[in-house]
Amino acid sequence: MARQLRIQYPLISKYPVSGIAPFTFLTPLFGVASGGLLLGEPLTPMLVCALTLVGTGIYLINAEPLTVYWLFLAFTSQMAHQIEFSQ
Repeated sequence: MARQLRIQYPLISKYPVSGIAPFTFLTPLFGVASGGLLLGEPLTPMLVCALTLVGTGIYLINAEPLTVYWLFLAFTSQMAHQIEFSQ
């Protein structure tokens, strides 16, 4: 946590807080990864899935709105295509 704050405070002086604040959610990602690598704690599939969802959420928060819109369209059209063929 202390390292993150040492990195975060100089960034706040240069960039808007709204652009940096979502990255505070990376702390659990690095904490779990460090625990798995350094302490040998188990990384279960459910935990990896949760970390992936957190990382995806951080990406979507910081992505351009048009990018998120196109990702949404691609996902929904793919889902509609799968539903159409499953019937």
